[in-house]
Amino acid sequence: THTTATAIDGTTDVYQVHADGTGAPGFQVTPLWPYSIVQGIRVYTPYNGHSRDPMKFIVEGRNGDTEGWTIIAEGDLGLTTERNPSGMAIESTPTEPDMAKIHDEVLFQNTVMYSQYRVTFPEARSGSVAYGTIVQFGEVELPGLTVPPGYVLPTVTPVSTVLTPGSTVVRVRGYNTHTTATAIDGTTDVYQVHADGTGAPGFQVTPLWPYSIVQGIRVYTPYNGHSRDPMKFI
Repeated sequence: THTTATAIDGTTDVYQVHADGTGAPGFQVTPLWPYSIVQGIRVYTPYNGHSRDPMKFIVEGRNGDTEGWTIIAEGDLGLTTERNPSGMAIESTPTEPDMAKIHDEVLFQNTVMYSQYRVTFPEARSGSVAYGTIVQFGEVELPGLTVPPGYVLPTVTPVSTVLTPGSTVVRVRGYNTHTTATAIDGTTDVYQVHADGTGAPGFQVTPLWPYSIVQGIRVYTPYNGHSRDPMKFI
């Protein structure tokens, strides 16, 4: 019932959408630059209708019209019932929302580039979105990083571990009674380090390839000393 452009026009002018029963309503956008990395969502309230405020969000991305949507983040919004006047310019920065306007910001970790985004709202303050439910807001921002034009998407290869034998390994704090290389030698040979009181002990490693994206940690037990097993990690 409102021009779609008001969803991202840089002001608190209201954007309103009526759910049609086919799923969570919202909007899809293709930014002006080829690729970007979204790392959060900001939602500003409009001048009225606090019962229509979105209370849950889903942010998805894709690269091109033929690609399926991938969920980047989803979660809760904590908008209050306070309202923003209509037509107010939003003066935010890459790192800070407009603190003079009523809003909520949710930041999340993401390192994947996309060229298109879809933002939907499965729940309003009035409840779960169903046919006829109205969802509205003053403005949505997706803070993040832009990728320079002409940037070539890198080719990445999944691996079981970026810490392959032969990588450069050095001890971090403490002192060793075992060779540091056994920390990542591809076997269950024990690596042991004694804390020296300067902080949490461990190891530092420079993998064989120039850059990598770590997405988890796996720790295997040695042959003895279960009381020495690490129970927390950084």
